[in-house]
Amino acid sequence: MTVVEQADTLRIEVGGGVVKVWHGRSARNRAETNTVLGAIDRALEESEIGLLLFDSRDSDRTPAAVQDRIWQWLSRSTHVRKVATLLNSRELAADVRAMAVGHGVMFRAFHDEDEARHWLLAM
Repeated sequence: MTVVEQADTLRIEVGGGVVKVWHGRSARNRAETNTVLGAIDRALEESEIGLLLFDSRDSDRTPAAVQDRIWQWLSRSTHVRKVATLLNSRELAADVRAMAVGHGVMFRAFHDEDEARHWLLAM
């Protein structure tokens, strides 16, 4: 596993066939969101992996404007093939799945990292 980016609230790792993004809190505004998405995009492009795993279990609720920006980026990205996210809340997972369908993103929410990785790596 190669750590591409690390801070107290963000860690981007490349390895095991996925780009994993752990965030301890959500981005607060559009500028911060663009910085984080830029770092993720670089990791995806350089690794040529295309499989993205967000670990959101330690994060707070993402503000609506930040969510909109992330979905916009995911739906337009040429580097993302599949996205899995790890969440603690089944209710939030259902909300996020509904948003993914509306944005045409191949996406699933999980509680278990092994299950998420298995889904991402399956053809």
